[in-house]
Amino acid sequence: MPMTQPVLTVKHRLFIRLLTKRALLISLIFLNLFWGVVGLFHYLPQTEGILFLLWLFIPDCPLYTLLFAGLLIKPEKVKNSMQPLIWAVAFSLIKIGLVAPSLFIAFPEHYHAPPILGIKLPNIFPLDYFHLILFLEGLFLVIFFLERSTLNFSIGFSWLIINDIADFVFLTFPNYSITYTHIQFFLLVYISANLFIFIIGSIFTFEYPKLLKNSLNSRLNYYKVPIVSSFLDDDV
Repeated sequence: MPMTQPVLTVKHRLFIRLLTKRALLISLIFLNLFWGVVGLFHYLPQTEGILFLLWLFIPDCPLYTLLFAGLLIKPEKVKNSMQPLIWAVAFSLIKIGLVAPSLFIAFPEHYHAPPILGIKLPNIFPLDYFHLILFLEGLFLVIFFLERSTLNFSIGFSWLIINDIADFVFLTFPNYSITYTHIQFFLLVYISANLFIFIIGSIFTFEYPKLLKNSLNSRLNYYKVPIVSSFLDDDV
């Protein structure tokens, strides 16, 4: 008997095309490795006086930037074997991409870099503009790498909560001068970002639109009157 060819979804076709764009992958890897290493040096002073086991929770942006680069080195292998890590990295990148711009917009006086190319933007350090790209990189992982899984969704979201507990209990969040004087604002932004990720992640994981559609169809079929249904069916 002839072997049937596997059916490729649109997502799988896009992923295969992505693997063929080696130049794009190499550029993303290099960019994230560079900014990840540069960012680590920024966080080194904050490790002083902090328990060694908590160092993992200090360099949020550089850590997930480096992990993102690592995931791209062998994407075809990583995609199938490291889903829990991918979920945690994707959620963390999206959260950073939501929290950091909120900080820049709320406290522009804390940042004093000049506008870029004469364009008046939030007056922040050039390195901080990279945070805006992290949100897109998180979506990149969601689109091309994530597979629906209740367990992995729980692992990824639990990691966000654990990281927040470390940040606000052991003070491992970014050590800006405004952090400690506006900690209630930080807490509100963190909660809002987590809520956004939980809602969107739940819709993606549990396919709520599909479940709602199936539930609605089943209810309509249950309450159909034979005479009415004869007008609704196309083949009658």
